[in-house]
Amino acid sequence: MTCRRCLDAAAEGYNYCPVCGDPLNECPVCKEYSLQGYSYCGKCGRPLKAEKKSYALEKAVFILIPIIAAFLITDLLCMYLGAADTFSWIPGHSINLYVVFFEVFKFTVSGTALQAYWILLVIAVTLCLAATAYHSRAILDRRSPDYINRMSRTPAYYLALTFGAYLVISAVLILIMQAAGADITSPDLPSGRDPEALLLYTGAAVWEEIAFRLIMLGLPVALIALIRGRKNFPRFLLGGFGFSAPVLILMILSSIYFGIAHTDSWGSWKIIPATIAGLMMSYLYVRFGMHVSVTFHFLIDYMTICHGLMGDALFNFLFIFAIVIGFACLADLLKRLYEGLGNLKDLPSSLDYENIFSRRD
Repeated sequence: MTCRRCLDAAAEGYNYCPVCGDPLNECPVCKEYSLQGYSYCGKCGRPLKAEKKSYALEKAVFILIPIIAAFLITDLLCMYLGAADTFSWIPGHSINLYVVFFEVFKFTVSGTALQAYWILLVIAVTLCLAATAYHSRAILDRRSPDYINRMSRTPAYYLALTFGAYLVISAVLILIMQAAGADITSPDLPSGRDPEALLLYTGAAVWEEIAFRLIMLGLPVALIALIRGRKNFPRFLLGGFGFSAPVLILMILSSIYFGIAHTDSWGSWKIIPATIAGLMMSYLYVRFGMHVSVTFHFLIDYMTICHGLMGDALFNFLFIFAIVIGFACLADLLKRLYEGLGNLKDLPSSLDYENIFSRRD
């Protein structure tokens, strides 16, 4: 109210001042529409002067999405181009698969069963990447007045966010541990489009997500849902069920075990980086679903394979550029983590779909 007639007009029941045109009654949702960048309120219809919100970090993270797409397309090509050779190489070889559920179970797979396993791996990775791309289609709708806000809630955005942050965190941790005198050594693992490497890393992207996310995280949540009488409890196995206190505890425990599980091959220095990676994949699994955590795992593990097809010069350029953008990713991730910790007291104590923590967006 800015003129002498505003008070009189408000007292007479007007919604707008007939002299200056200012709105006289506050609408409860005007601010929400204004923050989202709309020109008019969807409830009262009044024109809005949208409050400017800085999206500097989101825009920086967005730059990383095309780079991740390039990596993933190259990863898929490597897998497809080597699929037939891997299938032919498998006879005479075997692998061990492990499942942890109160105790460790070991399964040995070889021969025809291993060939069938390889085919299923290729299909699973393809479906996971396709589902992730489909659920990220909002990034193509640049005409939306709320584009940046919508884009920053897609699986593709969170893949970029976690991938960039993970690269920076891993590099910093390795530098700190080397300065402290830790023995940073990597196991002698196959690389390139070698059939053993393709089977190893494709299997890790899928089977480790089954073992550490689906079984150690999704299965307990599905059992809780079953006990509470939810008829749709099987869908909880694939993730995307949202956050609650029990889920947060399971995320932490399964991620710690994921880190410890890497010590046999990598040594004790790998516990912290692998635990952080486990937390990121658990977050993607809980927020979006298993298809996104598999995509992240596939992206990370195939870094040792795709450089051969991409070429060292291009791979190194994109990788270094990703690390540079990774600092913005880490800043955005820390900001979101800080905001989440501030709201931790509101985290539901059970599976509650009406609570904001239990929604994907």
